[in-house]
Amino acid sequence: MQRLVALAIVAAVGGALLGFVFAGSPSRIAAGVRIAGVNVGGLTASEATSKLEQHSRSVAQVPITFTAAGHTWQLKPVSLGVEADWKAAAKLALDQGDGLGPIRGFRRLGVRVFGADVSPPTRVLDRALAFELGRIAKVVDRPHRDAALVLRRLQPVVLAAQSGGILDRDAAGNVIVHALAGFQRGAVALPVRVDEPKVRAAELAPVATQVRKALARPVRMKLGVASWWLPKRQLAAILQLPSGGSHTLAVAGPGATRYFAKLGRGINQPARNASFSILESGRVAVVPAKPGRVIAAGPTGHTSSAPRSPRPRATRASSSATSSRSGRPQRRARWGSRPESAATRRSTAATRTGSTTCSSWRISSTGS
Repeated sequence: MQRLVALAIVAAVGGALLGFVFAGSPSRIAAGVRIAGVNVGGLTASEATSKLEQHSRSVAQVPITFTAAGHTWQLKPVSLGVEADWKAAAKLALDQGDGLGPIRGFRRLGVRVFGADVSPPTRVLDRALAFELGRIAKVVDRPHRDAALVLRRLQPVVLAAQSGGILDRDAAGNVIVHALAGFQRGAVALPVRVDEPKVRAAELAPVATQVRKALARPVRMKLGVASWWLPKRQLAAILQLPSGGSHTLAVAGPGATRYFAKLGRGINQPARNASFSILESGRVAVVPAKPGRVIAAGPTGHTSSAPRSPRPRATRASSSATSSRSGRPQRRARWGSRPESAATRRSTAATRTGSTTCSSWRISSTGS
């Protein structure tokens, strides 16, 4: 037991002596400390500051080559207003081996063995940095391309997706500032992240099948006893194929707008407001309001976009009603008017409450 106590005392005394040996002066930076890659061990804070400022002035006009996506750019610290606070960096380096007596010695021993690198606080002109990052990104950025459908001779073809590359501006900005604040002048690579497509070709395969079915045969449209054919080429013109990240097939776009506008000119009937009419007898009668009708492009396009049968097909087009603004004239006749009949009152009340009738185009299949 006494032997163990003696050994512990010897170890404590030896450790204390070792700590005092490596403690050094608290006014000098511990050996093994570097600032921006420059060895400042054994120097005072002011000596380290002077040494670093001298190095900084010697490379202020020397450009650094930055690379990304096979392109290169050369930037100088003065171009971006990059200034490192070497005085603050020297104080941070002095703290790497700080402490009292033997504690400072043990900390400095660890720094001597494992080393320590201090990065100086740095200032930069934000607008200048943003300008340079934008100039680099303009060359580097290559956005992804999503898979898309196109028609070639009325047959759907799937265009494959393609990955892209985008400059990581935040990370690239840190890399540029850190490199310009240091003393190394080799080539520095800027981070570029992969821009993955959102839509793959396999996701559009079912849509391509829908397009083939939609364009397999002409479509017959019918309104009452009237009917007409929608040829395959005209049907293709009003289809909006998936592109730019879309997955769906729809009837939309400039071709559909022109088609429904032309179709509406022969079908649309404007609403008629209630008015007065002078009869042959000289009396004034009320002409009731009449609802109108307009082509409903949305429902019509939905039923026309993807017929399922490969045989000659018929599809539905829809129209919606429009109501007049008022169910009765704005001014009342001052003379010769007669009381409204019960039928007229019912018609006026129905219009006033928004009661309208909606016509729809009924579809009959033509078969094969």
